[in-house]
Amino acid sequence: MGNETILYYVFEETITGCKSSVKKHFWQKIKPRSFVMEDEDISVVIVMIPTNDKGWSRKKLLDIMNVGIAEYVDNLRTAKVVMHPGIQEILGQQEIASTVFWALADKLFMDKFSYPSGNKCQVPESVVLLMGNSFFPEEQIERFTDMIQPYFPRINHLTIMHEMDDDAEISVERWQEAIDDFAETLYYEYGLVVDVNRSGGYAKQGIYIDYGYQGSLPYAMMRAGGVYIDVLSFGEKEQRIKKKCSKISYLSPMKYLDTMVKSGYDKLVN
Repeated sequence: MGNETILYYVFEETITGCKSSVKKHFWQKIKPRSFVMEDEDISVVIVMIPTNDKGWSRKKLLDIMNVGIAEYVDNLRTAKVVMHPGIQEILGQQEIASTVFWALADKLFMDKFSYPSGNKCQVPESVVLLMGNSFFPEEQIERFTDMIQPYFPRINHLTIMHEMDDDAEISVERWQEAIDDFAETLYYEYGLVVDVNRSGGYAKQGIYIDYGYQGSLPYAMMRAGGVYIDVLSFGEKEQRIKKKCSKISYLSPMKYLDTMVKSGYDKLVN
């Protein structure tokens, strides 16, 4: 298997486009369909959960998930687990597979904006960082910097948006300090002035990198040709963005993973 192994639990209907229901008796063991696919240095073990018309109980779903990985168990010792939101909801889990999503977001960015060898740069001059509360601000800034750093000399506008929450575990002062330090560093090293919590926007194409932002989306800043990378893959954001700004390209690790897996499944059955 590849360098990075992902164990992906997903409803069968999501991959095949066809509803596959089971109506077996409780004493019969259900073995979900599964397959493995490779994509460059990533291996994905896909376990497809069938639909139960009456709905799965948490215990039964866990049993099915364990049965589904039995034949791959030796290859999954270091695998990162990703669950489709519907499965996660049944299990009552809110944890985000952050390391997987960070890596896939980096891949999406590099595929879209590979750094050129010539003088022209594909990254729009306007970049918006939308920060959320799921990770420490320092971690989000570090991940963002790793992704964008080669392009900083070419960026003219950088906006940071974050909804300060007085009830959050991380203090407003810590958020403010992390953002201020980052802005100061960018100004010192690149002469780049950072706008913080700007509600308006520039009438230019832009790239928006969202790490779980919970405030109102900056529709006024969005222009045709822009790219929105939703790192934590909140599906409802895609619907809202497409409704308000239909010519924005929406990318997310979950959407990328589903597309990649569907393509692998189609090749397998054909």
